[in-house]
Formats: sequence, structure tokens, C-alpha cells
Amino acid sequence: MLAKGFTGGRVLDLGCGTAVLAMAAAKVLGGPVLASDIDPVAVDVARANVTANNLDGQVDCIVAAGFGAGGDRLAGPFDLVFANILKGPLISLAPDIGANMAPDGYLILSGILNEQADEVAGVYRENGFSLAKSSAIGDWTTLILRKSPA
Repeated sequence: MLAKGFTGGRVLDLGCGTAVLAMAAAKVLGGPVLASDIDPVAVDVARANVTANNLDGQVDCIVAAGFGAGGDRLAGPFDLVFANILKGPLISLAPDIGANMAPDGYLILSGILNEQADEVAGVYRENGFSLAKSSAIGDWTTLILRKSPA
């Protein structure tokens, strides 16, 4: 993506956990990055990690159970979304992620077992994405998808 000229824009780490992906994106792309998680404890840890890495003001961590619970802050369009969560939530979130992505935006999905990757990719294809790249490491697959132009 970066090699093809991607420069960022609105970036979301959905299901941020400790905010590792959000912090990496802020460092590489220059921020700002929104990081959300359903778990308030995870968000507390994420905020502490952001502060410890001198990224206050570049990564904003919020508690939200999906797009509707995040209010205007989670309203798209997003140019880049990371989601390192399990198959079930990824499939459930597909319509909302699709509705909140910018045309030609990138979606990076991880936390997917190899044998689940085709099913997850198929659901996202039904929601307006095309597969740009698939990468397996051990038992896990990462999917890089691109939102179809409007």
C-alpha cells in the first residue's frame, strides 16, 4: 500500500486491544488514528501504551461496540481500517465496515485462521470489497482488501 502511494487519511484500528496497530500506523502515517475496542480495560491499557510511546494527540482511544456505539467519531468514511479480531465479529461487522469505508480505502483483517480466510473474504466481497492480498503465517491469515470505487 505504501509503495503504491497510500498516505493515510482517516485511519481506524477497530478492536484495538493494546493499540499496537494504531500506534504503528500513527508512526508510519503521521497520525491521527482512532482506536476503538468493546472492552474498557483494553482501552485503558491502550491509552497507557499511547502515552508511554509519546503518541498522545496522535492516537485517540475510545470504548465502542461497533460503529453505531461510537457516535460521530466512528462515522466514516475511513481511508484505512485495521481489525485484528476473530471470524465471527469480522463477519458481523462487514456491512458496517463496508458502509464506513471510503471508496478505494484499504481494510486489513487479521486474527483469521487459515481455514476461515475464504469465508471471511467472501463476506467482504459481498459488501463491496475486492481482495488485494492474502498472506498466511503459521495458522493465521491476513487479508488486505480494497473498497470498490463508488
